[in-house]
Amino acid sequence: MLLRGLLEQPRAGSLTKAVEWPYVERMSIVDGKVSVERDGERTRRFSLKRAPELVAINAGFEAMLDGDAAALREYFSVDVSGDDAQWRIELTPSSPRLAKKVESMALLGSGNDLRCVDLIQQGGETSRMWVGGVAESAAAAVDNDARDALCGGSPEHIDE
Repeated sequence: MLLRGLLEQPRAGSLTKAVEWPYVERMSIVDGKVSVERDGERTRRFSLKRAPELVAINAGFEAMLDGDAAALREYFSVDVSGDDAQWRIELTPSSPRLAKKVESMALLGSGNDLRCVDLIQQGGETSRMWVGGVAESAAAAVDNDARDALCGGSPEHIDE
């Protein structure tokens, strides 16, 4: 399913994901607590400890945005491939607890631009997020192949 929205890091240790289409939802991580608000539903709140995949996503984004390779390596083994025109950073969870939920996360980009984030959870659930300028292009694309081309091709492990 293609979602349109916004991903922000308002401050260290926090992450906000706002889905605008095809439904409205807001997920916030602040001070180790998660809240999920969805139109027409009751707000859900829980400890971040109950969702290790969100810990990984939050830590990965924070370390990446801060340019902190050491912090990234606290949570993941890091494998970098490609070149300036098209690069891939494959993140594999170091923690056995986290690895029970998340198989890997891949950051894909070109030059200084992060374009896409692939999240592969254990059991085969996968998602791809288009970031920045390519997010609008992904929303306007006519099919999955056109959207995936914005990231440099189809995501690994993801069956369409």
